[in-house]
Amino acid sequence: MVRTEELRRVTEEGSSSGDNALKLPDIGASSTTAIQQLEKLLEHEFYAAAAHARLICDAYWSNMQDELASGAEDATLQTRVRVIDGTLQAVWMRATGPARSGPSKGRYYAKQLPKGTASNNPNYSKATFTRCPSWEKELAEYVEGHYAKQRERAMLLTQMRRLMRRYKKVVDQSYEDYK
Repeated sequence: MVRTEELRRVTEEGSSSGDNALKLPDIGASSTTAIQQLEKLLEHEFYAAAAHARLICDAYWSNMQDELASGAEDATLQTRVRVIDGTLQAVWMRATGPARSGPSKGRYYAKQLPKGTASNNPNYSKATFTRCPSWEKELAEYVEGHYAKQRERAMLLTQMRRLMRRYKKVVDQSYEDYK
């Protein structure tokens, strides 16, 4: 990989006909390597945001169990964090009672709650948590604040990855004639 100082020197001083140390294919290969490193860093940051959200989710479940063990009202909310097709999903679900008939009789279900906001807004509406016991509402709003930050991180990283793919295409086209 070409050192930044060498690129800066050529940018500021130019190259003389006798200066054959730096060639366009070298710069192209260096750019390709740098892009690959940036893509790996973006993936690392995406999974850092996902892991952060998952740890917050685990803490929610732990705190909910503690509240229930101390005699609090039954919880109505459930939460889950996962990555599907490169997208971070930190979602809320409302617990429903057991099925009353059919092959699933006695099994409990949870219905995913719609975020209800624009796709570029990382927050669930506060109205989502209005029908919960007060202890659960307070806990869910706290967790949702953290989820929103991680969703925003993931959205920004997705935009950066999209721009990186576009940038890579332009770089490849720039050096097409020099390979």
